[in-house]
Amino acid sequence: MNVVQSLCTNTNKNGKKQQAQGKKYQWDPVSIKELYQFLGILIFMGLLTTHTVRDYWSPRRPYGIPFCHTVMSRKRYEAIAWTLHISDPEEDKENDQKKGTPQHDRLFRLRPLLDSLLLSCKAYYHPRQNLSIDERMVASKARIGFKQYMKAKPIKWGFKLFVLADAIYTGKSKSDSGKGLSYDSVMNLIKVSYLGTGYHVYVDNFYTSTTLFRDLYKLKFGACGTIREILQGFPRTKENALPKKADRGTIRWIRSDKLLYTKWMDTREVTMCSSIHKVYTGDKVQRRVRNEDGTWGMRNVPVPTPVKAYNQHMGGVDLSDALIKYYNMAQKTQKWYKNIFYHFIDIAVVNSFLLHKELAQAQTTKALSHKTFREELCKQLVDIGLVEQEASVSTGKLCVPVAITEGKELDPSMKTSFGRRHCALCNEGKLRNKTPWKCEACDVPLCVIVDRNCFKKRHMR
Repeated sequence: MNVVQSLCTNTNKNGKKQQAQGKKYQWDPVSIKELYQFLGILIFMGLLTTHTVRDYWSPRRPYGIPFCHTVMSRKRYEAIAWTLHISDPEEDKENDQKKGTPQHDRLFRLRPLLDSLLLSCKAYYHPRQNLSIDERMVASKARIGFKQYMKAKPIKWGFKLFVLADAIYTGKSKSDSGKGLSYDSVMNLIKVSYLGTGYHVYVDNFYTSTTLFRDLYKLKFGACGTIREILQGFPRTKENALPKKADRGTIRWIRSDKLLYTKWMDTREVTMCSSIHKVYTGDKVQRRVRNEDGTWGMRNVPVPTPVKAYNQHMGGVDLSDALIKYYNMAQKTQKWYKNIFYHFIDIAVVNSFLLHKELAQAQTTKALSHKTFREELCKQLVDIGLVEQEASVSTGKLCVPVAITEGKELDPSMKTSFGRRHCALCNEGKLRNKTPWKCEACDVPLCVIVDRNCFKKRHMR
């Protein structure tokens, strides 16, 4: 509700600004109900694609799609889409004046939604042991400095995201650690204070380095990934080297301190680095190989344990990409931040679907399919009525965790310690644990941390 309220407020401020500048389209302030309906239409457009947005409202055959017309008029939809604004327009001005200084935030126009999305991901889902980090491209040809060109990707022009929770690459800048972009992008996503320790991180050769894996090991994170031999720290030895014409399934390895470097001959040479695995535990894979008489046949060949584990766990980001692309709601826009806004809505919907599957499994009920989940979500958003809206506005509060100091102006150095109160649930068990969090509606202090989620326990009870 807070995110939608913020979108409403900033969109209305932008609408007023656009009208003052002489924009010709009609603008009336957008309500919370209308914004939910707008989001519902976006989800519908991902389910049923047409060549242009106007086709959804066209009465002509072969279109004649009634759904959007029953929710809002085309002119109203276009007015909201043109005026939609995530940040405060007045604060945008202040940020723009800081260009060329360290204080300038290149993602300021996305910041409110980006921060809320990251907080929600952390609040509602705790990951399992095996994590993967990879890049993702959000298609765009907007004229802005941090747009990227990646020749090897299906989407060649756009914005690069480093994905574990989410971070956006805003172009080359000075490395915080001095150890390079690939090192920093992984370390910035691995937050021990949130995740805890004991995780296994899988990455490709863009990120893998001896320095990174050793530093992750010190943080009690295991790591595994493909590696380039030219990198500093890779063992230089010709003893027991892998021959250039080795048979398929040939394995060579060397251990350096806590890191295992493995070479394996498949169709071509595969080089891995791991701080988790043994070299070989008896696993085999089927491969098509040439026999001595010149014929081809299938044969079981040995596969190193790091290679098998990498292939098993590295697909997390690819799965997320696939689920988003099935029903992508991206729209043509001239504003770069709206490209990423649509992508963020896609992420929110996919993450909600994955949570739905987890809950269904825990409750031993049948989960909806991805398509049916989106259909139900779309219908519920556009059907939000005045009764629900008035109820939420009258209280203005929901059962969600908020900071005890929310709304108070504090020195940044005091935010983690000021205002902490004894957790109500811990207090019942005669534990004197303090927390900076409370339930917004109940106004009760409750713990929300890695190994103690009193907020969930109390509300489930």
